[in-house]
Amino acid sequence: MSLRVGSRVLALRNAGKKAQTGARLHLRFVMLFAANGVIPVILIALFSALTIGQGVQAWFSEQVREAVQATRILGNQSVDKTAETTKVDIAAMAVDLNASAIQLKADPQAYRDYLALQADRRGFVAAYVLNAQGTKLAQAQRPQGVPDFIMPDAGDFATAQAGDVSINIDPSAVVRALYRLDAFSNSYLAVVRLPEPGQLALFQKAKAAVYAYQVIEERQGLLRLLFALAYLEIVLLVLIGSVWLGLVSAGRISAPIGLLADAAERVRGG
Repeated sequence: MSLRVGSRVLALRNAGKKAQTGARLHLRFVMLFAANGVIPVILIALFSALTIGQGVQAWFSEQVREAVQATRILGNQSVDKTAETTKVDIAAMAVDLNASAIQLKADPQAYRDYLALQADRRGFVAAYVLNAQGTKLAQAQRPQGVPDFIMPDAGDFATAQAGDVSINIDPSAVVRALYRLDAFSNSYLAVVRLPEPGQLALFQKAKAAVYAYQVIEERQGLLRLLFALAYLEIVLLVLIGSVWLGLVSAGRISAPIGLLADAAERVRGG
């Protein structure tokens, strides 16, 4: 449509240069309509600038940023709470295992049964007794829903050897912990705890919300450009529509007047 409007205006301009009165009058009407269309175009441009500036700025305001960070903190706190509970429970479980070390060493089957009882009592889906090389000395697992065993790394063993609880949380919010067993030679207790119902969904939604906001924040320049192009398209459509309306309306008005003016010119010329 823009090509058609441009070709029509160019044709009128060429005709006006050839001293065709109707064409000159037609062109003036078109320019008048176009000039009237400039006013709403300017208003739209101002409105667009304010809308883009204030709208995008509102998305990246300090309040929105704080709300997104609060969502991230809430999701992390939910998992951190499970991690802290795991620290307490694995330490208590290690105390019970250490207290029963003499009986457990004499009966491996009783050792495994007691390990399973302790794990189930404290909500662990799996418990392993490992040596410093990572070899499993004993293990207890629930029949279903147990994540794959992941060998603790050297840093985990170093933390446990120092008397602390080593905690690892994977992207699925599964908590793994490692703690030293003092009453057993070269032995460590490793446990696995699954997230509580709804905790994983909250954790993942919080991560997704923060990631999406970070992506949008990094691309806010492109976002502003896209909005500006969209409003520019609207402005151009309004301007082209005004010119097209001028062409159609001016043709109906100027054509008879142009014919009359041309006839008058011919009469005056004899």
